[in-house]
Amino acid sequence: MSFKIKATNTVKWPITVNVPQDGGTYKTQKFTGIIELIDADAFTEALDSDDADATLMLAVLKGWENVQTEDGAEAEFTPEVAASLSKVPYFRLAVIRAYRDAVQGGAAKN
Repeated sequence: MSFKIKATNTVKWPITVNVPQDGGTYKTQKFTGIIELIDADAFTEALDSDDADATLMLAVLKGWENVQTEDGAEAEFTPEVAASLSKVPYFRLAVIRAYRDAVQGGAAKN
């Protein structure tokens, strides 16, 4: 099989979010992220920004499946919701971890 070049390369990738709980534990929550595999220039630009983690998360997370609001309704992906979640450290680190796993070429482990 040959390598195919795509203008935009996105993948649906499992993302595991470890939500902190009282007593020093975590609650594991999972969803499918639509991740854009950005080029090296965009990656470097994100890392050089003032808030690298948030900028990288916003650069790569383009959508999602299986995300619900607090009342159990399906959460629509919008730039505003993504920007709000980029301020939640454990969420943005989960997206960055999933992105790293996706570009490293190994099997998904989430």
